[in-house]
Amino acid sequence: MKEAPSFQHSTERGKEALRDLVEGAPDAFCILAGPSRSHEERGYVASSFAIGDENSRKAIAEGRIDFEKLGLHLTPEEIEQVKERGVPAGGNDRIIAAAKLYSAFPEAMLATVTRPRSDDEPTYATIIEEGLLKRGVPEENILSEGEEAAAVDTITEFKEYAELWKENGWTNMAFVLSQWHVPRATALLNHIEDFSDSDSTEQQEVLAEFIDAIKKGELTVQFLDTTSVLSAVSSKFKHFFEEELAHDAGMRLREAMEASAMEQIEAGTYGGKILTHKIWEDKI
Repeated sequence: MKEAPSFQHSTERGKEALRDLVEGAPDAFCILAGPSRSHEERGYVASSFAIGDENSRKAIAEGRIDFEKLGLHLTPEEIEQVKERGVPAGGNDRIIAAAKLYSAFPEAMLATVTRPRSDDEPTYATIIEEGLLKRGVPEENILSEGEEAAAVDTITEFKEYAELWKENGWTNMAFVLSQWHVPRATALLNHIEDFSDSDSTEQQEVLAEFIDAIKKGELTVQFLDTTSVLSAVSSKFKHFFEEELAHDAGMRLREAMEASAMEQIEAGTYGGKILTHKIWEDKI
């Protein structure tokens, strides 16, 4: 992936900058969802980096996140900030980035397949679809599983997108996600076969075809992080990611947690699974 340019630019220059970031012309931009949050006036909306997710707040309050074990040294003030806000994950950044990418690739589909683990909230797919429509993406360019969305995490998102690949005959898929998520998401896709043992025979066959298409070069998959995408089109976004978010205590904790997860994957285990299969031998 090319580095995002740092210049000020017009809308057309922004589109050109995005085309420089992307390999080829994707058939689909597949959004890996972030969390949602309850808004007093608007109901459930995609979360933002300014607000940590509820699960992380509970984990911190219950002492399930060990700062020292993660090698993270925070001041007392930063610890209180993280306890109050939780760990930021983003969410809305992926919607904005996907809409920007559509403006540069208007023939592409924008796909979303994710739901929360709770049945008491609208699906992330529904929230993302609404966000894309508000940003001018035509309904016919949105492939949303809506309230039928089944994916609940990164692994099941890849499996759902493999099904969509099979149904639509795509040859170029770009996953849109926050920058902190890229290493782990890439590694989990690399080992996706190791997470298929409980799937149905039909699901395993589709996933095997998906993996084979990637290995043979018949399917291009790429990861587009929102930091690169949004920095390419806006100096304000670039400043936010480089000057504000980079120094945020909650984001430093997020990155330390991700580094810990990557250590597990590199050691050959994750989520109780032994990792033995790879799509790309030269990657973790």
